[in-house]
Amino acid sequence: MTLALFIVSIITFPVSFFIIYGTFKHLSSLRDIIVGLSRGDADLTRRLDVYSQDDLGKIAGGINSFIENLQKIMLDVSQSNQGIQLEINELTE
Repeated sequence: MTLALFIVSIITFPVSFFIIYGTFKHLSSLRDIIVGLSRGDADLTRRLDVYSQDDLGKIAGGINSFIENLQKIMLDVSQSNQGIQLEINELTE
């Protein structure tokens, strides 16, 4: 009985380690993106990998959609700014 428990614990420990490591790796990526967005220095071309459709996968997908929409808004603002600058230059001439 003790030998069986020992063998099960030897098998369970590495499997548990890889499952926990995989989960924390995804959480770390999610944290890095969110911290970058909150500081205003995020790379808007970077996306999170979505590995599953569980809660963590849905959060990653939502963050990806948010970043995509934010990137579009920033592009629109930049284009509007360029248009306004051209109009200002024409008025000053």
